[in-house]
Amino acid sequence: MKYAFKHYYGDIVRYLFLAAGILMLLTLPMFQGFIGLPVIFSILAIAGLGIAAGLTNPQQFISAAVNFSFSVIGFVTFAYSSVASYQSMESTDKFLLTNVILAAIFLFALYFSMKTLRAQMLTNDPTL
Repeated sequence: MKYAFKHYYGDIVRYLFLAAGILMLLTLPMFQGFIGLPVIFSILAIAGLGIAAGLTNPQQFISAAVNFSFSVIGFVTFAYSSVASYQSMESTDKFLLTNVILAAIFLFALYFSMKTLRAQMLTNDPTL
């Protein structure tokens, strides 16, 4: 698909968000006890990823900024959770592995969303 600028990676970020959301949804019933927050926060985070994925658009700067923000928050959250769960030894290996995989997914999303955001910031057309 041809986009208005060369370095648009929003489709990749969309798929990464959907993959993270599906993994979070599938593992939520098993790991809710380790999370320490009400289940509604996890559900809202998953819904937020779906919304951000659905709103991803090569024509809107705000879309790239939202994707970048979700990527940063997701990466920091799951990377921190990985380290904390490893150090505490109170969680399972599956919980640790899930957090590491989610941190990696969000790191890739962070990279690609930043490339898209940078490309949109460097263009002369304010609608891109």
